[in-house]
This record gives sequence, C-alpha cells and structure tokens, in this order.
Amino acid sequence: MRKFCLSYSRGRIRALFSTCLLLACCLAQAGPATIASKSRLDPGCHLPDNKALSHVVQLRGDNGGHASGVVVRKNLLLTVAHALSGENQVYAFIGGEFQPVTPLAINESRDLALVAVDTRELEPIRISKQPLQRDERVWAIGFPLGKAQRTSHGVLTEHNNGILYTTAHINQGSSGGGLLRCANGATNEYELAGIVRAYVADVTSDEPINTGDSVAVGKRAIDDILDVIDRSQLSVASNNTTLNLKFH
Repeated sequence: MRKFCLSYSRGRIRALFSTCLLLACCLAQAGPATIASKSRLDPGCHLPDNKALSHVVQLRGDNGGHASGVVVRKNLLLTVAHALSGENQVYAFIGGEFQPVTPLAINESRDLALVAVDTRELEPIRISKQPLQRDERVWAIGFPLGKAQRTSHGVLTEHNNGILYTTAHINQGSSGGGLLRCANGATNEYELAGIVRAYVADVTSDEPINTGDSVAVGKRAIDDILDVIDRSQLSVASNNTTLNLKFH
C-alpha cells in the first residue's frame, strides 16, 4: 500500500500520522549536493545555480523540528504549516545565524505558512505565472536528513486539486523547500512552481519506505496566501497577528 506519510521528527523521535504526509526535518550547513532521478531530461535546463539555491533556507524549531523555507518576498518566507506545529519558536538560518521568524498567515487546508524574518541580502524567488505541465522537469530543493542542502530533479506526473505529484526524490527535512521549474525554458533561470510537502511512502511494513516520488503544494495556493498578505498589508509590526486562512 502506498500513502503520503507525514513524519515530523524531533531529535531521534519520529511520529507517524495516519494522514501520511511526510515532513522532512534536519539541519545542515555544508555545501549543496544533487540527487539524480530517472526523469526525462530537458536539454534547455541545467542544474540550478547558486543564485537559485540561495532562495531556499533552513528552518529549525526550539523543540527540535527541522524543515525548509523559500524567500518569496523581501523579509518573507513561505514554508509548510506543519513546520510550525508543536514549536514555540521557529528560526531561519540566514546570514550565518539562526533568526526567529514571525508567523503572518497559515493555510492549514493547503499546509502552507508565510512567516516574516530579516532576509538580509537574499533575493526573493520569482513565482511562476503558469501551472506546470505533465512531464515537465522540476527540481526539489531542501535540507534533508540533517545534511547539506540538496537538489533532486524529476518530472511532474500528476496535478490534482492543487497538489503536484513528481518523481523528484525528497526526504525528512525537505518539507517547505522549493519546487522549481525552468523560466520559459531559459537556461539557469528558475521560478517557484510549488512548495515541497511530502514524499510517497510504501507502508506495507512497520517502517514506511520512501518510493522516491514526492508531493508539493501548487502555485494557486501560493498565489492565494501572498494575495491575502498583499491585501491585508500585514507585517512584522502587526502586533503578532496571524491570519488563519481557510480557503480551499
């Protein structure tokens, strides 16, 4: 049986939930690495460069949880909502140190959260204006297994109700990272097409086995949460107000 397993780790403890979406959670400060998948190659696209990789940062919580986040605006990160769950304070590794983040908006139904933090010199990633197409090549970037930032490539296999299914391999620690695509087929120009959420696991045994496929939140939910922030003009100075979004 295959399910989407959510596994949130604190220290050496891993909790598996029946909803079965898998959170990636680890810490690393080494250089980026790459995992190659058996996906169809697009000759117009190459491995994301350091500029593309710099948009994705590491998150950790004071209770031991770890995830990833993407710089989507000046001083704003997008991540998964479950990265904030059970944590009193979450920190982003930016400029050589961990800085506390302030939650601004949470969409539990889509598992997205927007948080504020000083992004310093990091530039926001460009958000894709068009949805991904089947068999289009993608790159998943995050911080799996407590090691270096890693990039894996694959293709979109299915798009259903705002959820993207890809062959890009991820693991614990990758949740909240970026799913990137080529910008208009241009070499080494990348856009954010989704937020990495989970991996597909085979749960026929006691321990879920990573199948190599993954799940991401699509651009519609990303656009929705950013539109709400733009309209509300929420900021870090908003008396710690957090919007709980319930759109579908």
